[in-house]
Order: sequence, then structure tokens, then C-alpha cells
Amino acid sequence: MPNDLVMRAANTHFRLGFGALIAEEVAAHPSLVTAYAEAFSRELARDVGDGSLMEKLEIEARLYAPVGALLDTYDALLCPTVGMRGLVAGDDYVGHGLEVGGRHVERYYDAALTPVFNIMSRLPVLNVPSGFADNGVPTGLQIAGRSYDDVTTFRIGAALERARPWLDVPERRPVIEPLPEAVG
Repeated sequence: MPNDLVMRAANTHFRLGFGALIAEEVAAHPSLVTAYAEAFSRELARDVGDGSLMEKLEIEARLYAPVGALLDTYDALLCPTVGMRGLVAGDDYVGHGLEVGGRHVERYYDAALTPVFNIMSRLPVLNVPSGFADNGVPTGLQIAGRSYDDVTTFRIGAALERARPWLDVPERRPVIEPLPEAVG
């Protein structure tokens, strides 16, 4: 599946869905918008140009054909959620990108393996915990089911949770501390 087509469709999807709204907020309240939100809006406008909903739907149909064929044979596809060990907290990844699998990517969301399913919204997708990377960061697994088959997707997720429990012991539970202002 050509990544450039996936990203063209995904960027058009994001631009038409909420990129323009973010651009309005950037224009109205520039001091309140994060650097990555501003960059996201600007880069989508640059990359999508005059991209249209019809173009996005045509690309989606082309991309869906091989995925649909796989799902004629298999109940679901299991895929990682991201292609890396985690993002560095506090880094907005604006202006320098990051490395994924030995390859430089311009934007943090280029490391996500979710856009293909964002554009194929008829496929139910469930993201479930899958363990921890060697650096201690939690990892995730996407379960993408056949078109509109939410039930099977959730059954697979439940089976994975039974086979690999996530929050079953204290050391795998997140530590949730009250915010300082919430403490008496």
C-alpha cells in the first residue's frame, strides 16, 4: 500500500475534518495554540492544497481494495499502533521531525500507523494495550475488523485481554496522583 497515497488521503481527511478549524483558532488566538497544532494546520494546508473530499474518497477506494480483499479471507488485521518506541514528553517535534526505523519523518504523526484506518472509517478499529517497549513505554495494537463488523473486533480485543491481561497486577497499573491544586 503506497504510503504517499495513504498520507495524501489522511492529510486531506484531517484538513477537511478539522485542519481548517485549527487554522481559524491559530488566526484568532495565536498565543494560545501549541506549536505542533499550528504546524499541523499549516502543513496540512501546504500538503493538501486544493484537495477535495472527492479526491480523498477516490484514493480511499483505491486503498480499500487490497485491505478489503484481505478481510474477505481474515476476520481482522492486527497492526502496531505506532512505528516507534514512544515520543519524548515535552518535544513538539516541530522543525526537526524524528527517526522511525532508521528513516527520518517530518511530522510526529508520520510515525503513527493509524492514518490508513482513519481514512477507511467503515472498518472498525480497536486499539488495545500490547505490552511495553524495552524503554518502558506502553505499546499498542490495532485490531482492524471487516467493514462494519464491530462485534468481531471487540471479541478479538477481549480475547487478547484474557490472554495478555493489562491492568491485572499493581505494577502494570498507572500511578494516578492528584493535582496539587486538588489536594486540600
